[in-house]
Order: sequence, then C-alpha cells, then structure tokens
Amino acid sequence: DPEAVNRYLELASKLRGRKNYSAAQELYNKVLEIDGANFEARVGLGAVLLQVPDYDGAAVEFGKAIEIDESSPAGYLGMGEVYFLQKEYPKAIKQYSSCLERDDGLAQAYCNRGLSYYYQKNHKKAFLDLQKAYKLDPELPNIKKYLQMVMKVLKKKK
Repeated sequence: DPEAVNRYLELASKLRGRKNYSAAQELYNKVLEIDGANFEARVGLGAVLLQVPDYDGAAVEFGKAIEIDESSPAGYLGMGEVYFLQKEYPKAIKQYSSCLERDDGLAQAYCNRGLSYYYQKNHKKAFLDLQKAYKLDPELPNIKKYLQMVMKVLKKKK
C-alpha cells in the first residue's frame, strides 16, 4: 500500500525531528517490511541509528541506501557521518567527496569534510571546504565558529 508507506515515512520524519527516535525507528522498520528497497526509509533509519548511537547499524542502512540508489548523495552523506563520528577521518572524507560529486550544493557535506580535514591537520583544505559551506549556507550551525577556528591555526602557521 503506497499510501500507507508515504504516511509512515512522513510521520517517521516528524518523529525524528522531535527526537523521538524509537518511534521513528519502528515506523521506518514497518516501511522496510513492506518495501525493503525503500531508499527514504533506509536513509531515515540510518539517521535515527546515528542518533541512538548505533554506528554499525547506521552503516548497514546507509550502505543499503547506496546500493538502492548510488546516484543520490544522501547515502554517502550518512556514511560520511558514521565515519566522522567515529573519528575515521580519511574514510569520512572519501564518503563526503562521493556525496559532493553527486550534489556540490550540500553545505553540510562541505562543512563536515572541512572538519575532517581540520582534524587531520590539513588546515588549507579545511579552510576551503568550510568557506564553501559558508558561501552555500551562512546560517549553517557553528559554521562561523569553525571558520574562525581554522583561520586562527592558519595565522599561527605564517
């Protein structure tokens, strides 16, 4: 029933926004019981599992999302988050780059890749990515703080 699937997805997304992760997880799982290849449910469930946190579970869901639609940036963005939150910065950078190859207008991907570069002490690349993120979305949470943080390090190096 496609209508039920859409209702479940809509409600799951609202619940996720309200940080009601267990209820959202239940709904995403219901959708996947009906349609195991539902991209939105895989990405949504992955995002919920990131918050829980269940990084292994999130990685499985984002991996399945990529298998379902490798042309979409969402699975790669999610997979980048999985690695970023586990401080596996080279793997995170690779995923964020794959995401940006599919959509170079995603400020969050530039921001997170920039932070990954920063934590690897590649401050020039960090600055360029964070600057790009800021140009795309000046309202991105903490983006000004991140840019100042990198500029401070770059000034010290001179």
